[in-house]
Amino acid sequence: MCMQLRILLLSSMLVTINIKSKAQTADTSTTRLDPVEINFLSNYYEQDGNHSPVSGGIGSEKLSNITEQVVINIPVRKNIKINLKTGIEFFSSASQQGGNTGNSTYYGDNDRRDDDDDDEYYSGASPARPKRSVITYGDFGITKTNKIKNLSFDGNIGYYKDDNATSTILGTGFTKSTKNNNNTFSASFTWAFDQWQLKDPGVIVNGTDHLDNGTRQSYSSSISYSRIITKRFSAALISDFVLQKGLLSTPYHQVNFTDTDTIPAIERLPNSRIKFPVGIRLNYHATDWLILRTYYRYYQDTWGIKAHTVSLETPLKLNQWLRVYPFYRFHTQTAADYFAPYNTLTSNEQLYYTADYDLSVLQTHKMGIGFGIQPANGLFRTKDKSNNGRALMMSALDFRYAFYTRNDGLTGHIFTAGIKFEIQRKE
Repeated sequence: MCMQLRILLLSSMLVTINIKSKAQTADTSTTRLDPVEINFLSNYYEQDGNHSPVSGGIGSEKLSNITEQVVINIPVRKNIKINLKTGIEFFSSASQQGGNTGNSTYYGDNDRRDDDDDDEYYSGASPARPKRSVITYGDFGITKTNKIKNLSFDGNIGYYKDDNATSTILGTGFTKSTKNNNNTFSASFTWAFDQWQLKDPGVIVNGTDHLDNGTRQSYSSSISYSRIITKRFSAALISDFVLQKGLLSTPYHQVNFTDTDTIPAIERLPNSRIKFPVGIRLNYHATDWLILRTYYRYYQDTWGIKAHTVSLETPLKLNQWLRVYPFYRFHTQTAADYFAPYNTLTSNEQLYYTADYDLSVLQTHKMGIGFGIQPANGLFRTKDKSNNGRALMMSALDFRYAFYTRNDGLTGHIFTAGIKFEIQRKE
């Protein structure tokens, strides 16, 4: 979760237990429920740079992160699924808790994250962290599907906590498809409430008069329309709208002024922000063994940032059980109206100011390769000796590496691995 541009989490292990549905029948009188889906996620991330906003735009941004996550999808009826997610993250950085001596951060434009949901406009709590920090989070959701009408509804509630902030998240949405499933429309709405602890001694440095309220609310809506145009070609349009209100600056980020020798002031940003990204996805099945997946997004907000993002992924099916997917992503953006490099502003020059390079002019590149192993009958499968319809199968393994680089010198490495399991049950 993030405040301006989300953090990069480099991952070294991503364990994914994902149990997909297979409609099967044990006999004429007993049917199977959709399999239980369980996802174990484990991530490792590592970065280094020299523009930490904790010390005003200079200093080490060295950081490592390990994330462990479990996601479980449980079909309780033919048309109802319960979704559970919980996780814990461990951060270790070069920073020290305290405004004057801290010299690291792990903010960043979110294309460093090794996932598909790389929208830097997502809202949530994201304070700067001490040298070692722990984040915990959980989410409960439910999905109801009407297969006759090709319609589904879902809702979720989530909670996020770290050393300095908590978030509560509520979400709802629906998806509607045509009878032939060639056209799909979906819409969702999310509300997030963040609460910061602003009174930790020795953390906030100066200029705290505008920090009378340590809360933030974020409202985000998303709509998408996808269409299968031919047997080989499909397209999707995605549009989002995000409104944030409250404390949008980070009280652990410093700004140094050229005309004063006093203690540096803390970052100061407006208490509202609107973000509007719009994107298009184009997928083309060039052959039975090659797919071209392309994506373009335009982003603009009320802080003056305009951004373009382009990505390409080319999954290659080498045989019936092995695939390789190289990928590349490019992101460029203009600077926010309030950004200034270290020690370049005077104290009376402007009302709002920040030295966070996530809000500066940026060009980033992320490139890598992944491997997927998915035999038709799984990697292993237990037998149902009790004849109660239960069976466990490890269905796939995935491995992924990505390298991230930014024009201000920040670099990162991402390693991921995934395992999928499937539990089948009789009704």
